[in-house]
Amino acid sequence: MRLTDEQLAVLNHNNKPALVEAGAGTGKTTVLTQFIAKKLLKHGTSKNILVLTFSNAACEELKERIDQQLQAHRLKEIAEYSNLSIKTYDAFGFSLIRKHHKKLGYQKNPKLIEDNELCKECVSKVVRLHLKQDTYNQLSENDQKNVKKSLEKGLTKKLALHKKWVTSGEPTEKFLDNKPLVKDVLEIYKKEKRSQNFLDFEDMVGPLMKNNGQLLIESARDYHFLLVDELQDTSVKQAQMLIVLAKNIKTTVMVGDPKQNINVFRGAFAKNWDTIKAKLKPIEYSLTKSQRIPARSLSFVNAIGDEIYPGSALVSDVKGQHTQLIRCKTTAEQAQFIANEINQLIEKGIKPKEIACLGRTKRSLSNLTVALEGHGIQTHEQYRTPYKKHAMYLRNLLRLVRSLQDVISVKGFEFPKKRRKAFTTLLKKLGLDDQEIEQVFKNIPRLGWKAVGVRSKIIDKNKDKQTPSTGVSWILGI
Repeated sequence: MRLTDEQLAVLNHNNKPALVEAGAGTGKTTVLTQFIAKKLLKHGTSKNILVLTFSNAACEELKERIDQQLQAHRLKEIAEYSNLSIKTYDAFGFSLIRKHHKKLGYQKNPKLIEDNELCKECVSKVVRLHLKQDTYNQLSENDQKNVKKSLEKGLTKKLALHKKWVTSGEPTEKFLDNKPLVKDVLEIYKKEKRSQNFLDFEDMVGPLMKNNGQLLIESARDYHFLLVDELQDTSVKQAQMLIVLAKNIKTTVMVGDPKQNINVFRGAFAKNWDTIKAKLKPIEYSLTKSQRIPARSLSFVNAIGDEIYPGSALVSDVKGQHTQLIRCKTTAEQAQFIANEINQLIEKGIKPKEIACLGRTKRSLSNLTVALEGHGIQTHEQYRTPYKKHAMYLRNLLRLVRSLQDVISVKGFEFPKKRRKAFTTLLKKLGLDDQEIEQVFKNIPRLGWKAVGVRSKIIDKNKDKQTPSTGVSWILGI
């Protein structure tokens, strides 16, 4: 692959921090992997290179791409390549804490907490301590369980909010004001972690920032090159760690796209990007030529991108269709329209695996799955329990209704109230609207589970007629 002038400029960077704003499809991973291959070729060792990224998946992708670059440059014979440090921020922090655990107050190497069981135990302990025993003991055993469960659930939600608050970089004391139970849980949890020699993911960066990040400064001496992928996903604490490292490593290259920031809920704010720029004053590069986005879509993509984070506009030579905005009245109509479009693409020779569908809600994607299956198009769902399981649950519920009909007269029959809500939820997941669901309940006494063979209607204004949708009867095998 021939590199662009923008990519070559990054590849030749040296001796200072660099910040690379790389839009979608502009080859940021290619630049990173070729940068690493170039340094390996020149220095013959990987020990002085540190690569940090956000997730384990990103680490694996980088390793695979670097492997390809080494093969292309015939560098596989470099025995020390296996020592190349490609880690997440958490893994890097954990490795330093284990290496210097005695400096941080641990008598022996700490272990990583991989589930929430210890935190749950602390929540239960605090709830037991704060329950008013005289009132609580007067309740029935079942009511005691319900009260305890309700308090634990509420407290767990507040702990989740606290975690989100901490990732934003706000002082924890401000959140804990007037929340004594949350404060108690955190204190007990902290003591239990220390007594059992445990660390959780929130502990990975904090200890390393003590004494102005002295431990990080010392570890930075082991490296000449620091490369950072997916910079836009960096949290507040991770950004603080990154700044300390970059100030003490000879050459730093940080790559990302603030327009693709989708981890705000984990503390990856746009302000982190700005803070890194302000603290490091890096040389700034931009990769603007997209090999992925069609040229005809760029006016739309650039306009949306500029709303998210102002920056360089993308350019492209890729052919493709114009972006279209189609207004639909209902999610069912939207699903049918998209399914028809996808069916036409497949008839033209496009492979289903080359098509991706994104949706704002699980409901809209659920409707789309049903519509696609109606065209005989198999789908791979990555957002919820597969609809086939819902269909199985639905069949079992309807069989229950059918069995009840054998012992109950049709006259005066009512669907069991305890089952009605779950039944309604399942029907909605399969694409029925409220009016259709009500009709199902009316028809169940007379038709049994065949009552679900309801077909919604979509109005096509151009044809001035009603077109029946695929419905859900085929899903149920009726």
